[in-house]
Amino acid sequence: MRLGWRVICAALTALVASMVGGCAPDQGASGALPRWSAEVPPAPAGMGRVWLLRQFEPGESLLTPGIYIDGQRLAFSQPGTAFYRDLAPGNYTFTVDTCTVDFGQAATVEVEPRSEIDIEIQSLVSYTWFDCLPPRTFYVRRVDPARARLFLGQLAYLGAR
Repeated sequence: MRLGWRVICAALTALVASMVGGCAPDQGASGALPRWSAEVPPAPAGMGRVWLLRQFEPGESLLTPGIYIDGQRLAFSQPGTAFYRDLAPGNYTFTVDTCTVDFGQAATVEVEPRSEIDIEIQSLVSYTWFDCLPPRTFYVRRVDPARARLFLGQLAYLGAR
């Protein structure tokens, strides 16, 4: 039975890799920026930009929970994608639908003009409750820009939300 699951996971990983293959990193001078980075317009004057990223992790939840800014739904989190939202300067709290309560499940950020902030939606299927099936524990966490660049080229670009 184990071999069957490994084959299924390998096939699923190959399928997703082929679907987002056009978003492979550009091997130009920067080496770390995805090809689609040329399509991203600059933030409007006086605004800051928040990037929301979610890696594709076959061993984690593939559900698409809602993402919220100060309690207002922004979008749904899709595995293997990146999008951004331009915001006026101020403090914003980002949350995500989750069926468990844990620390660090929300991120409050201060947006300043011309700032770029990276936030990652993370799944943790190993932390769940019996009344929370299928497992759907999600976190919103600020990510260091250098770390975000490591996997940004593997993500499908969804544009502005």
